[in-house]
Amino acid sequence: MTTTYPDKWRPRSASTDTATATATGSDHEKQTGAGDRTNSTSPVVDDGLQKLADDRSSVTLGNPNGLTWIQTSALLGTEYISLAILSFPWSFSYLGIVGGILVTLVTQAIVVYTSMILWRFCMQNPGIKHICDIGQILFGGHRIFYELTMLGLVINNILIAALHCLTGSIMLNTVTDHGLCTVAFAGFVALVSAIFTLPRQFSQLSWLGWVSAICMFSSIVVAMVFSAVQNHPVGYDGTPVHFKAGATTSDFISVFSATENIIYTLVGTIVIPSFVADMKEPRDFPKALYIVSIVEVLLMVICGTLMYSYLGQYTVAPVFGSLQNAKIPYYLAIPAILMIGVLYASVLDQFLYMRITKGTRHAIDSVSRGNTAGGWAIWTGLVFATWALGFVVAQVIPFFSDLLSLMASLLDSAFGFYFWGVAYFHINPQARVWLARIPLLPISWRVKLARSAAAIEPIDVGARKELGQPLEHHSHDHHNHHESSSDSKQKLQALLANTPHQPTRWTTAECLLNIVIIAIGILILTVGSWVSVASIIRSYRAGTVGRPFSCANNGFVV
Repeated sequence: MTTTYPDKWRPRSASTDTATATATGSDHEKQTGAGDRTNSTSPVVDDGLQKLADDRSSVTLGNPNGLTWIQTSALLGTEYISLAILSFPWSFSYLGIVGGILVTLVTQAIVVYTSMILWRFCMQNPGIKHICDIGQILFGGHRIFYELTMLGLVINNILIAALHCLTGSIMLNTVTDHGLCTVAFAGFVALVSAIFTLPRQFSQLSWLGWVSAICMFSSIVVAMVFSAVQNHPVGYDGTPVHFKAGATTSDFISVFSATENIIYTLVGTIVIPSFVADMKEPRDFPKALYIVSIVEVLLMVICGTLMYSYLGQYTVAPVFGSLQNAKIPYYLAIPAILMIGVLYASVLDQFLYMRITKGTRHAIDSVSRGNTAGGWAIWTGLVFATWALGFVVAQVIPFFSDLLSLMASLLDSAFGFYFWGVAYFHINPQARVWLARIPLLPISWRVKLARSAAAIEPIDVGARKELGQPLEHHSHDHHNHHESSSDSKQKLQALLANTPHQPTRWTTAECLLNIVIIAIGILILTVGSWVSVASIIRSYRAGTVGRPFSCANNGFVV
C-alpha cells in the first residue's frame, strides 16, 4: 500500500481446507511429492520447487506466540485506515463522485478477493513467511524469483519509509509554522520511527495499530466536519465551489493518476503473508480482513464524496491543504503518519533478519529465539539502517513523489494484481484443467497443466506415482523431446478425460476474472509507468522539482 503523493499537494488547477505439512520420511514420497503435507503444487514442478516443498515438509500452520485475529485487525487497520484516505477527495475531483465511488468499490472488491487467494495460498503452503517465498513458488521454485521478489520488497518498503519521513516533515512544518529546517524535521521523524520499530514481534506492535487506526479515524471525521463548516476552502478565488458526478477533465494523465492514487492506497497485500505466518490461528485471517475492509471502504467513499462536495475544484491532496484549520486534524493523524512506516519497516527488517541469521544461534527459530546480544545488535542495526536509508532517499531525490509513483506502478502491479491471478491457478486444479483445454496454448504447456492437476489429487501413493511422476524433471517421459505432436494430443485427451477436477461454470467465471486481474496488473505496469514518467517530465518543465536536502517549508500555510 502506498500513500499520498506529495506532488499532488496543490489545487486541481495545476474454503479452502487448512493444509497440514507432515514429514513422512519416505524416500518414495519425497520423490513424488506425496504424503500428508499440503496438496499444492505448481503447474510445472522442478528441482527447485520440489526442494522448497521438502524443506517445508515438517512445518505446521500457526505461531503459538503470535497474533490473534483481533491483533491482526489492528495491524490491517494501521495499513489501510491511513493518511492516504485523505487523498481520495483529490481523486474524486478528477473522476467525479460517481467515477470515484465506482473505482473505489471495484478496486476494493478485487483487493479483498486477491487477499483471500493469497490467504488460501499461504494455507496450502505451510512455511511461507514472507512475500519472497510466494514469488519463488509461483514461478516454478527457481531461486532467481525469490531474489527478484526480495528486491521488490526492499525497494517498496524503503520507499514507504522515505515517504513517511517526508510526510512527517510536512506535518511538523504545518503544525509548527516551519519551526525548524525541513531536513531536521525529516530526520526527527526517522529517528522516532526507528525507535518504534525496535519491537521484533507484530503482536508487540498491535497496540500501536489500535492507537493509529483510532487517531486516523478521528482525524478524518474532524477534517470532514471542518470542510463542511468553514467559510471557503484554502485557495478560494471567488469562483463558487462546484462538483460533478462524472469526470471533470479529459486529460488522460490526470484521470489515470487519480485512478492510480485510489488503487495504490487500497493495495497492501505485500505484508499479508508476514501477518498470516505470525498468527496463532491463520484460518481466522478472513475475519480481520472483512472487518477492516468494510470500515475502510465506508470511510473512503464517505470521505471522498463528502469532502469533494464541500471543496470542489479547490481540493488538494491530502485534503488538509484545503482546510482553513489543518493543525487539529494533523495533530490527530500523527500516530498514523508514524505507524504505517513503522509497520512496513518492521516487515522488511524481519525478513532481512531471518535471512541474515538463518542457521545461527541468533535466528528467531533457534533455542534462544534470537534473544542474544548479537541478535539484538543485528536487529537494531537493521532498523536504524532502514530508516537512515529512507531518510536519505526522501532528501536526495528531488522528484521523489514521482519516483514513488513510478515504483508503485512497477511493484504494486505485481504485489497487488498479477501475482494473485497466477496464484489462483496454483491453488485450484480445476482452473489448471480449464487452462489445459485452451487450444491456443502450446501443447506441451497444456500437457503439463493437465498432469499437475492430476498430481494434486490426494490419492494413494501408488496412483500418485503414476500420475505425478512425470512432473519431476528427472522423469524421462517429461523430457522426451522426441514425442510426436499426435502422441502429446492423445496423452492430453486422456488426462483431461480422466481427471476428477472437471471445471464448472463457476470455475470458468473465476478463471476469466483472474485473467482480467492479471491484465489489470500488466496495464498498471505499462501505462502506469508511462504516466509516472510523463509526470516527472511535466514537473521538470513546470519547474516544480525541488533541491536535495532543502530546508524550504513544505508544509501548508494555515
